[in-house]
Amino acid sequence: MNSSTHFSIIAFILFGAISFNSLAESMYIDDALFVPLRSGAGTNFRIIHKGIKSGTKLEIIEHDSDTGYS
Repeated sequence: MNSSTHFSIIAFILFGAISFNSLAESMYIDDALFVPLRSGAGTNFRIIHKGIKSGTKLEIIEHDSDTGYS
């Protein structure tokens, strides 16, 4: 192969890489976990709020170590 053939091959590879990047799409993860808030310590109590988003800062005012509920 001569130098012009090498240049053509390199140019083709670079052009292909640039074209591929222009087809790329940015996406974001938007997964969230919601924890239901109940009126008492147990699943038999009614849900009073459909869900607190994971990562929400809460102030714990009471914790029952026997049941694990706060």
